[in-house]
This record gives sequence, structure tokens and C-alpha cells, in this order.
Amino acid sequence: MKTTTVFLWVTLLAPASGWSGDCPDWTHDEAIENIKRLASEVVQHDERYFHQNAPGISDNEYDALTDRLKQWETCFGSVQINKSSAGSHRAKIPHRAVMGSLKKASTIEDVDNFLQALPGDEVLVQPKIDGVAVELVYCHGQLVQATTRGDGKSGVDIAHHIKHMPLIPATLAGYGDQEVILHGELFARLDRTDPNVLTRYASARHLVAGQLNRSRPDSDVLGAFDFFPWLWINSPFASDQQSIKALAQMGFSLPLEHTHVVHSPDQVVQLSTNYFADHNFPFLMDGIVIKVASSRFRTQLGWSGNAPGWAIAWKFSGQSALSEVAKIAFTIGRTGRITPVVHINPVHIGNRTINRISLGSVAKLKQVDLAAGDLISVSLKGRATPVFGQVLFRPQNRIHPDYPEQFH
Repeated sequence: MKTTTVFLWVTLLAPASGWSGDCPDWTHDEAIENIKRLASEVVQHDERYFHQNAPGISDNEYDALTDRLKQWETCFGSVQINKSSAGSHRAKIPHRAVMGSLKKASTIEDVDNFLQALPGDEVLVQPKIDGVAVELVYCHGQLVQATTRGDGKSGVDIAHHIKHMPLIPATLAGYGDQEVILHGELFARLDRTDPNVLTRYASARHLVAGQLNRSRPDSDVLGAFDFFPWLWINSPFASDQQSIKALAQMGFSLPLEHTHVVHSPDQVVQLSTNYFADHNFPFLMDGIVIKVASSRFRTQLGWSGNAPGWAIAWKFSGQSALSEVAKIAFTIGRTGRITPVVHINPVHIGNRTINRISLGSVAKLKQVDLAAGDLISVSLKGRATPVFGQVLFRPQNRIHPDYPEQFH
């Protein structure tokens, strides 16, 4: 693994009001050290993901770690990180429009609150495809620029790769005089990708990321890549439905097939359930996207930071979650057997709330080197028993337990 350097400039401020209940109780020095450590961990995971095709953690665990890093940065002020990231050895190109990220709904109550706050316009639901976010730019009907999301303001040039993907139109008929800027998801079609190729990667998303990182990608593999546009930046139409119909005529047909008008939270739940249960779709997905249809109302709702106020993502209930170890206690049975019980900050998996995990033995506790303050992954075995996954991050100020004496 190549050496990676992370530079931090941190100005500690009062915790932001939005995170005040979740911010760690750290000193100035502890905050700097822990943010630096977690940022370095994320860089190492990026290296394994993009350059080595050997991710050490799941996509859900990676997303949870990056979300936690953003939370800590919000809690403790303005943090700038200059790091060696995936694709940084290649040219970066500024986006024509900032590529933001969606706010996430954790529960159906969050979805209901989002719908209640809308001005009565039609609401659309689309699958949240698990791929790589990219920007495509067409001028005079020709594809002239293609970039990855990157930092949201600029991304890696992948125009050479896109031109080897026959499923993505190289020209747009009927839009010769208009610049067309599309944001969407580049993904591997499961119905066209060789299963033997997929077995060499952790997921279909890793396959896409791996090929984009190659200077000489496999043209046969690229032939199965497709693009799902989820935002036409400079659309001339008044509603997303009109834009989607026009996109289908250009050659982007998937949004027309997978966009649904909804009027209630119950319909959203039903669509989410259907997408989660049906494994015959040509794409890998990890949830659904709920968004306002009208361009006028989107303008009114605007953006909050780098997230649009007119759309949210609702991810499928995962089989694992990230949590922080609150404390480690011990129970002693009648025979003298000592069992460590890990108390964690409550997390929701499926319809279960998990706040403690049994580690089985003191030997196992010592083997995994677990301490209060650690961030760990938790899952359900057989949808019933909470089990420990792995330690994802060990902070500077972690607290090891006091082990009890052995009884006989």
C-alpha cells in the first residue's frame, strides 16, 4: 500500500446546533487527533477500494464511517483535509454544476415529514442505484465531457472510458443547439455483465470504480455499463416527467421505466418494499429516492449546503449498522464463567433496536481489543441475535475495561 499523507487545519468552534446531541465530549486536542485518525482511516479504505480492489469493509460500513467523519467535522468546526484520494493521480476537471449529495431518511416518519413539508406538488420515486455518480456534458449534440463526482466541484476525467460504453449515447438528436448537462449514476447492468467478471469484485459498484480507475479498462466489461440520469441540470421543461420523456428519446430510457408518481407515505413504503424484494432489475440498488417533480417548486425549496431541499434518499434497511461502544460490563454465571457484555449507543436494524451485544468470552474481548469509545459494526444473526462485526475505528481516548478476577 502506498504511503498516504493527511494534512488537517482545524479551528474548533462550538458544536453546531444540528449535531449538539450527538457530538463527542472531547477536549480540543482529542478532537483534532480523532478527526485526523478517522480521516486517515478513510483514506486507507479509499486506497483499498479504488486501487487494490480489496475493500476491507462493506459499503454500508464505509458509508457509515464517512458520515461519522462529516459529523465530527460539523461538531468541531471547519476542517480542511488535503489527502491523497482515489483518482487523484489523474486530471481533475471542474463540473458545470455542483454535484451535491442527498439527505437521508432513516424512518418512515422522516419520509412523512418530508412529504408534509412539500407545497402539494407531485412527488416522484426512483430507485437509488448503487454505482458511481458522474456528470455528462453534451455540446452541439456531442458528448464533450464526462467526470466523476469527486469533491462535488470537480472530478476525474472519464470521457475516454465513456466513449467505450455503447449503451451511453455519444450524440443527442434534436439538441444540437443546446448544451445538455446530466447528473446521474454510472452502473454495471447485471443482465449484461459476465457473472465470472462480477465474482472478481466485492460488488457491481466496485467493478465500475475499478474499471474507471484503469488507464486501459476492459472494453468488453465497459460494454455492459449504463447511465441512469437523475438530474438534467439545464432542462428546458417545467417538470421532471417532461424531462424524463425527452431523455428517453435521447437514448436514456431507464428513468422512464423506473419513475413513479406517489401521493402518500404508504405508496412510498410499497415501492420501497417492491424494489427490495425484486431481484430481477438490471441494476444494483440500495434504496429509493423521493423528489419533487416541478422545476418551479424545486427552485423554491432550493439547497441546504450541498444537499437539495427537494429530494431525499431512503435506503433499504441494512443488515448491519455502525455504533459506538458506551461501556463494557461483565456477567458472572453460577459456574464462574465470565461473559463480556458490550453496551453500545442504540442502533436500529430492521425492526430491532440494539443496545448491547454479548462477546462470549474474555478471550474474545482481548482478541478483538475492544474498548469504550470504539466504533464497531453490528449485525443480526438470523434476524434475531445481535452480533459483533469488527472494530472500524479506535479513537485516541478509548477506555479499556477493568477485567474481573477469575472465579472457580
